[in-house]
Amino acid sequence: MRLSQKEFDFIANGKYKKKPAKKLELVSGETKTIRSKNIQLEKRNQKDFAEYIQYQPGFDCIRHDVKGVWIGHKYIPNHYPGAGFPDLEVFYKGRVFFIEVKLRGEKQKPKQIEFEERCKRNKIPYKICYDLNDVIVVINWIRSSF
Repeated sequence: MRLSQKEFDFIANGKYKKKPAKKLELVSGETKTIRSKNIQLEKRNQKDFAEYIQYQPGFDCIRHDVKGVWIGHKYIPNHYPGAGFPDLEVFYKGRVFFIEVKLRGEKQKPKQIEFEERCKRNKIPYKICYDLNDVIVVINWIRSSF
């Protein structure tokens, strides 16, 4: 498969750098160690993947950010009823597809698994993508299948 310059730039831009873990104080007063690199890297991947999909002819993409929020140095986890909704909602030729963005080695949370199972029951495509190559495979699959 030959990559366009834009696809090559997405893959070769070297954005994927590790950051050290840090302790976070939650609003509840609880302290947790969270690898900020994971949060920041996953968000960056979500943005990059959504932008890549937007550049594909006939595709539209909405990025959903359902994580918690930072207020000062405190992290407030998001527990609203939409938790588990996939990161990317992709539209192509009147159909909807869902993409969950994960870093290699990360697992889905229980609500994400539940959402995926709902999609499977209703025959709605749901894919997990770990890197841009996975996204390219999904986009090519969508193009050839629909």
